[in-house]
Amino acid sequence: MPSTDNSRYELYYWPATGRAEVSRLLLQYGKANWSERHPTNWPEEKPSTPFGCLPVLIEHREDGSEFQLAESHAIERYLARKFDLVGSNEREAALIDSFAEGWAALINAMVQTRFGKTDEAKEAGKVSFKACSSEIIQYHEKQLEKNGNGYYVGSKLSLVDLLAYNMLQSLKGVGSKVFDGISGFDKLIETVESDSTIGSYARERLSAYQA
Repeated sequence: MPSTDNSRYELYYWPATGRAEVSRLLLQYGKANWSERHPTNWPEEKPSTPFGCLPVLIEHREDGSEFQLAESHAIERYLARKFDLVGSNEREAALIDSFAEGWAALINAMVQTRFGKTDEAKEAGKVSFKACSSEIIQYHEKQLEKNGNGYYVGSKLSLVDLLAYNMLQSLKGVGSKVFDGISGFDKLIETVESDSTIGSYARERLSAYQA
């Protein structure tokens, strides 16, 4: 659903996919007036952010006020609600949240695997990643097959579809084949990339996953 407000959005993050990519997809889907801002001197800029971390969404409202929101998943949920990507009723919204949790756990494991501060932390991340990916293959694939139309829930795009799409492409970008050849996920990718609103942008962003 295109944006019906006149807010202008800034997405403050590094020039990489990372934890801001789903927010990019959401802003593009909502046809929002948005732009990106990248740190130029992070040590100096860090204290100005709500929690000393990125991404941060800055919403410049029509009345001149400004709203800042930090933490990637909070930003995603906020934008998903704005752009009608949380299902058609409370039960669909709850299902979307429940499947989103699985991808959130996988993201955290992936980050720990790559950026853990010790070898032990990285090894723990690998164990967690393997467990999370196995659960996603088992339970998420079942839901996608049951729904049968390339969406997790209902008959339209939702937040969890974009979360899944982002992670599937991120993993391909780092050479992981853990979800390759699984029909439900293949169909989800096809569904997102053929969507009349977000599809062309999603395809354009594919090269960013290789950066």
